[in-house]
Amino acid sequence: MLYDNALLARVYLNAWKLTGSDDLADIVTEVLDDLIEDFSDVGGGFYSARDADSEGVEGRFYVWSPDKVSDALGDEAGLFCRTYDITHEGNFEGESILHLPDPIEAVAKAEGIPVSELEVVLARGRAVLLELRNERVEPFRDEKIIVSWNAFAIRAFADAGAALGRGDYVERAIKAAEFIWSEMRENERLAHSSIEGKTSGLAYLDDVAGLGNALLSLHAATLDSKWLDRAFSLAEEVLELFFDEEFGTVFDNAHDMEDLILRPRDATDGATPSGPSLAAELFARAGALRDDIRYRQAARTIVDHEVESLQEFGTGFGRMLSVVDRLEANPVEVALFVPADSDPIPLLTAVHEEFLPGGVIAGIISDEGELDKKQTGGSPQEETPLFRGRGPLNGQPTAYVCEHYVCDIAQNDPATLRDRLARTRI
Repeated sequence: MLYDNALLARVYLNAWKLTGSDDLADIVTEVLDDLIEDFSDVGGGFYSARDADSEGVEGRFYVWSPDKVSDALGDEAGLFCRTYDITHEGNFEGESILHLPDPIEAVAKAEGIPVSELEVVLARGRAVLLELRNERVEPFRDEKIIVSWNAFAIRAFADAGAALGRGDYVERAIKAAEFIWSEMRENERLAHSSIEGKTSGLAYLDDVAGLGNALLSLHAATLDSKWLDRAFSLAEEVLELFFDEEFGTVFDNAHDMEDLILRPRDATDGATPSGPSLAAELFARAGALRDDIRYRQAARTIVDHEVESLQEFGTGFGRMLSVVDRLEANPVEVALFVPADSDPIPLLTAVHEEFLPGGVIAGIISDEGELDKKQTGGSPQEETPLFRGRGPLNGQPTAYVCEHYVCDIAQNDPATLRDRLARTRI
């Protein structure tokens, strides 16, 4: 499924930020590379899913037996099978799904070989098996493009691209976002899904709020004001179409959609974050950027509406609880100012590779160290407190680390910026 791969990539990305473990970053790139390879629509969006079964058998495309591995890898098959627990008994209907029951280091020690040598053998074996797997009958691919699931992917690619210095990931996020904005909106309203170029249905709450969050992350990865403008327009759409003043919360369908006996609203976070959780997160992030009391109150109201459920069934509200943390904490704010002829990547990477839960990252690319009035006049950027009275220092890309819009001395050096941000963990 697109959604679990996209969400998983961000989990591993944050784990890498916390630990610096390269194997976690490798998982991020492997997951995202697979989405590019197997889930990409030519227009720019991402497909929804692959079936689990092929040729009428669940898992056939993905599982292995010791005999099949031996035929493929020869003398290295035994080591490969021991590492990935491929046995004659199997772990799925008589065959084995590759997994690591023990750390690579423990396996290498037991085998009496260096970790680096084991990693080479495993990488070589995986490449051979992948080629063989590609000769099998593929499971059916659902080529429907769903906005909310694409939003999760856009956010994952933007976050990972900025943190890992992968410009190609950021570009992939931009391509998907442009596709949704240009091809999946009619009469200024976002659609829920499309297939073969035909849109279907109006967007639900998780579509609109999810995309708003994704575009805030895309702005943080690119500093392009367009994404900030569009994110705020989606926040306004949530307020106008999904928020109910009488009930003090949001509903999953817009007020002008089909009339139902009971207007749907499910705030629990399951396999994907709920629409209310995504809306609260969008309002919390937008409110921190703009210091807009409407957004802050909307976020708080949505959370407060679920307070009893949060207390009693906390594990069912993971994303909503992260919004509570964002609202209660004092998040780090980072404002970036980059002259148009300068390279923003070193400072952007320094900011994004640090784990900043609830952090606010925004910026401006400007001409000659001044705000481009044509681009920012009347835009959300002009109304962002982080930007007021600040700009590039000495004509170079500059970062300001702030709390409640009160900022430290300007930073031009990525290493110094990393040290400053690392202290926020203490």
